[in-house]
Amino acid sequence: VSKELLCLRLENATGIESPPEYRTQRMQFQVDQLARRMKTGETQDAAQVPQLLRQWCFIGPVPATHVAAMRARFERARTAVGTVALVA
Repeated sequence: VSKELLCLRLENATGIESPPEYRTQRMQFQVDQLARRMKTGETQDAAQVPQLLRQWCFIGPVPATHVAAMRARFERARTAVGTVALVA
């Protein structure tokens, strides 16, 4: 899992918009998730938010040119969830 995909999953789970330049990837992610859920009966990503937040710490670095943008996306999604999710 890349930090970019992790941000997409967090943005989707928290219901916040992804940056415009990621609109196509977000739409593809949502289509893939819907297809998977229809097959497996799996629940929404919202139930996985605490795990997604923890994964951020264990994923390797991103290229220096993307650090600020990725961190901003992550922080925006984390704020949307609230700090309670970090304890779960």
